[in-house]
Order: sequence, then structure tokens, then C-alpha cells
Amino acid sequence: DANAGAFGEFTVGAGKGSTDMFYATLGSGIGGSLIIGGEIWRGGSGFAGEFGYMAINSDGIRLEDVASSGNIVRRTRSRFHQDSTSVLSKLDEDQITIHAIVDAAAKEDDFAILMLERTGIYIGSAIASVINLLNIEQIVLGGEIMKAGAVVLEAISRRAKELSFGPAFANTNIRAGVLGDEAAAIGVALLARQAG
Repeated sequence: DANAGAFGEFTVGAGKGSTDMFYATLGSGIGGSLIIGGEIWRGGSGFAGEFGYMAINSDGIRLEDVASSGNIVRRTRSRFHQDSTSVLSKLDEDQITIHAIVDAAAKEDDFAILMLERTGIYIGSAIASVINLLNIEQIVLGGEIMKAGAVVLEAISRRAKELSFGPAFANTNIRAGVLGDEAAAIGVALLARQAG
């Protein structure tokens, strides 16, 4: 899915016109894909891009452990009762989903925004490692978490800037994908056409 989504965004989406691009899909799982010179880079045994497995602290916590949609929901459910002003506090625990959190943030719910900004900080920490290692020109972020829009994207960019080598960050464009839920399907069609 990550490779297909990446190829879709690279060819006709947010990465169009780039030579090199890193793509991350942020949803029920966290995946990544690297496109170098217009080609998907698969690594020595085909497993390149396991972005969700990047450690984000010294305890070995992986990005997917805190920033996948299920783990955002888990973190939110563990704290939602602490903020009685949040619309989320009026829901039953099983009604708190990633969609409910994103919707609440869109309505300027401070608690939902806080949870998504924290998620952005985790993702930004991992993105900084990508920037520092690869000096990549384009980073495109897709998946259901990016439906939160600027709340997440700005937190990712701020954290990535804090942890990145300055000149490398200055030459990297971090943006949200534009193909939405269709990114992988479009990418599969484009890859099939290229192979045929």
C-alpha cells in the first residue's frame, strides 16, 4: 500500500515534478516508501520503507506504537476523562475513534488538538531522521491521520525542524498528500500501466 500510494502521489499528486521523494502513510499502520530517481527503492530484500518501525526514543518505542490510528485512540481513551470541556468526554469510551478525534479537532476542541499535535511531534521526530539521513527533497504524508490537516502537519514540521540538520531541512518540502483515500488505487493503476 505504501509503495502504491507513494507512486500515485509522486506521479500525479503532491510529489509531481520531484525527482526523489519519501512517502509515509499514517493510518491503522504506518508505512513508508522511498522513490529515488523516479523509481521505488525496495532495498536489499524488498523491505525498505518500514517507517513505523523507527525508534523515536531511547526506550525503543517505535513510531507505530504511538502514532498509528489505533494507538492515537488508545492514548486518547486513557486521558479523555481528564478534560471535561472536551466534546470527547461526553462520549462512551468505545465511541472514541480516530474519526471522532479528527472531527473534534476540526471543531477546535483543545483536547483533540493536543492529542493530534502530540502525534505530530512523534511523527516529526521520525521525519527528522529521514531528512538527516537522506537529505530528501520532498516528503509527502498521506493516510487517515492526515485528514486532521494543519493540526498534524504543522506539528510534524515544527518537530522535524527542531531535530533536523538546518541546511537539509531548509531544502526539504514537507506536505500532505492530495490523493486521499485513492492514493494506493491510483498508484496501482499507474504501476500496472508502467509494467504493461
